[in-house]
Amino acid sequence: MHIDQLAPVWQANYDVIDYIEAGFIGAWGEWYYSSNGLNNTNDRRTVLYAILDALPTERSVVIRTPGYKSASTKPRCRSPGRCVRRFQPRPDWRTQRLFFTSEDDYGTYEDIEADKTYLNLDNRYVPQGGETCNPGTFAHCTNALADLARMRWSGLNKDYHTAVLQRFIAEGCMGEIKRRLGYRFRLLDATLPDSLLPGSEFRLNFSLVNDGWASPFNPRLVEVMLRNVQDSTTYFLETGEDPRFWLGGDTVATEIIGGIPANLPAGRYEIMLNLPDPMPQLKRRNVFAIRLANLNTWDEATGYNSLLHDLVVDPAAGGTPYTGSAFFNILDTSTDIEPLERNVPDTHILEGNYPNPFNPSTIVRLNVLPAYSIDPVELTIFDITGKRVKTLLDRALAQGVHEIEWDGSNHSGSPVNSGVYILRLKSSSHFETLKIQLVR
Repeated sequence: MHIDQLAPVWQANYDVIDYIEAGFIGAWGEWYYSSNGLNNTNDRRTVLYAILDALPTERSVVIRTPGYKSASTKPRCRSPGRCVRRFQPRPDWRTQRLFFTSEDDYGTYEDIEADKTYLNLDNRYVPQGGETCNPGTFAHCTNALADLARMRWSGLNKDYHTAVLQRFIAEGCMGEIKRRLGYRFRLLDATLPDSLLPGSEFRLNFSLVNDGWASPFNPRLVEVMLRNVQDSTTYFLETGEDPRFWLGGDTVATEIIGGIPANLPAGRYEIMLNLPDPMPQLKRRNVFAIRLANLNTWDEATGYNSLLHDLVVDPAAGGTPYTGSAFFNILDTSTDIEPLERNVPDTHILEGNYPNPFNPSTIVRLNVLPAYSIDPVELTIFDITGKRVKTLLDRALAQGVHEIEWDGSNHSGSPVNSGVYILRLKSSSHFETLKIQLVR
């Protein structure tokens, strides 16, 4: 019941949740102690699956030990090999929270070598975090760096245990630990065009190395940006690249091909790389973009990474005609979904939807005040990547309360996938967004 109460909060705010620690059982939520007798496989499994059901599939749940994970997810996960999947929204491979202090980490590992090998594979696609514990003979820099790298750690508690952390500082490895936890992308080189004819092919080749121990475990986008040096008008090219596959220690070579629109104004454009969060509310917020490790490339105002090279678009330039469909599009800031909080409208009032979560349909309530009954209203559904799913309404409405239905079971002849969607209300006088949840 407690988890059911938390579900709407998690669903409404998961865009800013990195992952959820399972908890709920025992002191510190560690699943080991329990004054209520819940430290057993069946009760741990009940809690785990309740959390997984309450949390959108785009986010992970971390578990105390590999043994707890294996036991709680049987029969689906009988061996480490079966648990390794690439970003599948299934509880079998949303992963652990571990500790580092001794070779077996106070019982965290049952079969030390097998468990660490399992984590090396599994943590390519899921988060790995935890904290140190009582200082022991194993907790020195040499062992710490080797284990953190092998098991692809993304996060470490900076407050506990202070004696172990101070030992890392004294032995000189804390700086490296801070730099390499999670991902750290460093651009090595890039091949870029100097000038192009409008309507021609744009081709970018770059290579980077992930100096971190892990990779992003939540969805990320890769975009190429062209920003006019005169008026800062910006165009973006969406790519199919997924930074979650840029694994720790790997060097990645990437080729991106797109088209320069035939109507792109002539001029000089900065070429930039953008790695934003796909959630519409966060996509154009600089603080949620990934910053490359290179010096003098970060544009703090936008969150873009400069490639330190300009492209001249000139009708007299050369270029290969582009025959594909992936063109640069103008970045229209007036339609981007950016607000993190619902504003208080004085024109149209988006009262919400019911039920929420829903399956398969929901009713959206909209209140139009008398003075704005002639103002055209656009009511649109977007998925979490910002892609338009359906326009529910695009016309003027009479004053009063209106109810509009969205049926997720019938979209272009097939049902819409489960997940969180963004409901956007837009008119000439008002802009508002709301998260809604489809659960199948």
